[in-house]
Amino acid sequence: MVALHKAADQQRRKAARQAEVVQGKLSRVMADQARTEGELAALLNPAAQDCSHCGQVLPERAPGLCPQCGLVHPGGQDRRERQIATARARSERLARKVKRS
Repeated sequence: MVALHKAADQQRRKAARQAEVVQGKLSRVMADQARTEGELAALLNPAAQDCSHCGQVLPERAPGLCPQCGLVHPGGQDRRERQIATARARSERLARKVKRS
């Protein structure tokens, strides 16, 4: 009977350690997902920027135009779209990972 209780205690401690490890992993994944959601929100709604010369707030420009000079830079729009697509994919991947956990 004592051996049975001892084995049950060992099993309980092992399960508790495993639960702590899983909880830690889940917490890290949820933090990563929150950070990725923030990055995606920042890409979709960029904050106003200041001029590097005078410090005044720059006017809002159309997507793909440089916020400072207002010109189209080669690959600028494609780069932003790639960043948004990457952030969305990471966010969706992490959301699936959280749901599985």
